[in-house]
Parts: sequence; structure tokens; C-alpha cells
Amino acid sequence: MCSQQLQILHVNGNARIAASSTDTAASLNVRVQRATGDVTGSGPPFCLCHAEGDTLTLLDESQSLAALGIRDGARLFARRPHHAKTTTFEAIYQTTEPGFLQPRLANS
Repeated sequence: MCSQQLQILHVNGNARIAASSTDTAASLNVRVQRATGDVTGSGPPFCLCHAEGDTLTLLDESQSLAALGIRDGARLFARRPHHAKTTTFEAIYQTTEPGFLQPRLANS
């Protein structure tokens, strides 16, 4: 059982949480909810994701942190379920059309 420090990036701010390599992602999720004050009675309001390069991997809540490859000092993202479906990071210029290609408004 190895103790590790994890950095959690959450919509309400960042948190550092001590975890064991035998903890499951589900138990970590509950602890993150408590640490960030984002607790509701209707299931997890967010999903935990791990960044590898420019890709986010949604953590399987039934597996241990060691099985998921989460190491000491890892940065995890607590994302809303509808945002967790997006699994890549993109710059704003990659997701929107340039202004000169966007349709003009009728009043301009």
C-alpha cells in the first residue's frame, strides 16, 4: 500500500488529496466531492479523468489507482459527465471558425 499525493483540478478550484495505490477511483471520487464541497445526493456530479498528452482517459471507478496507472503527483481532472465525453484537448482556433468565415448577422 503506497501513499501518494494527487492534484485534482476541479471546477471549484484545485485540491491536493492523499491517496493509496489500492484506493479505487470510486472511493477517490467520494473524497474529492467532500474536499471540494461538491456533494449531492443524486450520484457523482463529476467524473475523474487522467491526462496523458493531449488525451483525457476516463477512470474506471471499479479499478484501483495502481491498476489504472495513477502514480504519485498525478494530475486528475474532475469533469462534469457531459464534459467527460470530450476526451481531447483542443485550442480555441481548432474548435471555432475564424471570424472571416463566420456568417454575418443581418444587422451588421
